[in-house]
Order: sequence, then C-alpha cells, then structure tokens
Amino acid sequence: MPVAELGLGCWQFAGTFGFWSDQPREDSIRTIHAALRGGVRHFDTAQGYGNGRSEQMVGQQLRRFRKEFPRDSLTIATKVMPMSPDKLRTSVEMSLRRLCTPYIDILYLHWPDSKTDTGPLLETMSRLKAEGTVRQIGVSNFPPLLLEKTCRNIQIDWVQCAGSLLWIKNLAWTADFCKRHGINTAIYSPLGMGLLTGRYRTAADLPEGDARRKLFCFQPEYEESWNHLLDRLQTYSERLSCAPGQLALAWALSQEVSAVISGARDKTQLTENLVARQLSVPKDVLMELSSAAWRLNQDIPQEQDNIFGHAW
Repeated sequence: MPVAELGLGCWQFAGTFGFWSDQPREDSIRTIHAALRGGVRHFDTAQGYGNGRSEQMVGQQLRRFRKEFPRDSLTIATKVMPMSPDKLRTSVEMSLRRLCTPYIDILYLHWPDSKTDTGPLLETMSRLKAEGTVRQIGVSNFPPLLLEKTCRNIQIDWVQCAGSLLWIKNLAWTADFCKRHGINTAIYSPLGMGLLTGRYRTAADLPEGDARRKLFCFQPEYEESWNHLLDRLQTYSERLSCAPGQLALAWALSQEVSAVISGARDKTQLTENLVARQLSVPKDVLMELSSAAWRLNQDIPQEQDNIFGHAW
C-alpha cells in the first residue's frame, strides 16, 4: 500500500490551551533526537506553540545534529496566525532566529479568521517565497470553500488539515482537490491526539483539566459509534499483532497524502510510531476501519469543519 512520509508534530513540546501542559523538557529533547535517528526528516511546528518555545526547541536540537543531518536534508515547517501583512516579515524573521535556520521549508497560514482577508497576507508570503526566505507556502485548517477561493488567486504548495480515524471529515475531498491542483497534502493528529491508542473511552479517563475532554467524540450522541471504532481498532490490532495506535497511524499513512504529521511526547511513543511505517495492513482491514470512521463522523454538524470546533 502507498505510504506517506511520516513527520514529527512538535506542538506537544510547548503545550498550550490545556493540551500537553505537563510536558518534560528532557522528554521533548530525547524525542527529537530519536526521530532524527529513526529516519524522520520532516518537523512541523508553529509560532503559536508555546509562544515560540516549540520553534526554539526544534531549532536548537536540529542544529546540534547539523553535521550528521545537514540542513538541506530536513524539512522544517512552521505556521503563522492571521496578522497584518506589514508585520509578517518581522514575525518570520523571529521564527528564523528561533529555528536557527536561514530559510523555512514550508510556511503555513494557520487557522484563518473570517474577519481577516487572507489574500494580502498570502501575497506577502509569496513574496517571501520569491526571495528565498521561504521555500514553499501553505494553508492550514482552511475550510473547503475558502481553500477553493484561495487557490484561484495564490499558488499554494501545501494544504494541511486534520486526518485520522477520529476525524475523517473532508479528508477525501481535500486529498482529491490537492491532487487535481498539484498541491501537497499533510494531515495532522493521525492518532486523534492520542485518543486512538484505546486508552480513553470516556472523558473521565483523561486527567482533570485536559482539553481533550471537550472533543466531540465524548459527547453522549457519539458514544456508540466512538466505542464501535475503538472496538474495531482493538480487534484488528490484535489480529495484526500491533498496538491500536500503530494501526491507526498505519491507516493514516495509507491515505493519498504527501505527509502524516504525528506527535510523540517521549522516545518510547516515537519508537512505537515508527513501527507503523512497516506495518502491512490488508485492504479489507483498511476499508473496515474507514467504515467505522465514517459511522462516527456522519452525525457531525455540517457547520463544524474542524476537530476543535473552531469557528473561522
């Protein structure tokens, strides 16, 4: 089966908004090192992850290995939130310093705001690309109608969206749209922010204060379909002698996308994730899992176009 590139998502290294707020620094450092040694070459971060702390950690750790893993062998992606175009250059220069790099491989516009015209900002991003400060530009979490409008006016190189058995909504549409327009697709949270490991069937299984408690799958109307999906994952992972999370990640890697961005909080989780690249999953199992995912997603309100309930 086709396998996308596996990248390391770096949000958890500087937890914010109730996610990963207790992340130990040493675990983060060891995870980045293990990723490099395990063949990961795509690192995805953002300015908003801990107000730059994630960028800084990623940049410092990748620089430590610059002789063993030269800069041009890596893909470093970061994201900016909607802002005034005249502030973008200064903002990107700050990211460059934190990332310890003369250029950014992929610069995404993150979480569009309907009150902000994204056109002028993307045009400024395009100028940075023409100058070489940024190699490619992308958009992250753009709803379909805005994505279509954007691509009519600006050359976009990457589109990033959530994509997992927990959140399959718009994934097929996005992958097909990008394929038709020659755009790379990256999906994030392939483990459903850890929920697809099977350890969390109810919100009560998560620690107090964990923002994942508010995710849609724990609402009463999804209880049956959520547990059905977890049961399918458990059954097939036992059959294939792997962990449920590894199977969920293998499913994501089998999708028609360019990259799958998966987080890991420590070296053990990272090592477990890397195994998914070698899993051989029969087509009928992939189809059964997709069917369970569609069953979970079919009742999601039409107006909810992202896993966090963010209203753009």
